[in-house]
Amino acid sequence: AASASKAPGMPQLLVGLGNPWPSPKSARHNLGSLVMEALAEELGLTWEWRWSCWSWIAQGGDTSITIPGTFYNLSGWAVQRVLQTLDMEPGDVVVLHDDIDLEPFVWAMICNESDGGNRGVRSILQAIGVVRRLRLGVGRPASRSPPTVAAYVLGSLEPSLLQRWQTAAANGEVLQVLRSSAEAPTARKKGRLL
Repeated sequence: AASASKAPGMPQLLVGLGNPWPSPKSARHNLGSLVMEALAEELGLTWEWRWSCWSWIAQGGDTSITIPGTFYNLSGWAVQRVLQTLDMEPGDVVVLHDDIDLEPFVWAMICNESDGGNRGVRSILQAIGVVRRLRLGVGRPASRSPPTVAAYVLGSLEPSLLQRWQTAAANGEVLQVLRSSAEAPTARKKGRLL
């Protein structure tokens, strides 16, 4: 198993966005939380439900992982309370979320005030301000109309894409991206899964 705490530069709090039931577990909007589940398993961390912040939290070494139990578009409320509970600052956070502006298997690290039309990100920016984000590409829907986009992000991921992102969490690729982001926290970086 990998270790989050042995290498310098790991963020203190990783946040994986997703929707709770009744959203399909494999929905594109759940990719952030699915990657965090795979990473927590690889790191040997155990999940604990925290009522005070309505979130799942897994802690180990210097890094904590959380999955808000709120709906995706209301994630900011939960993330703000997780920071209070764990006595952390917005600068300690990296949020992982699906992104329809990136092709499948592509990732991008960003730190700015734009939500890119992502309401979950908007909620976090409004609640705690600017944070680093690891955008996980899920590809574009056929149309940018709101109903089409909503149906697309709530629809299921292609099995090969889901498996590849989970493998990236388990084999250290995601950890490597997160660690490299700490060297230049405000720099934009983009890459593709190997």
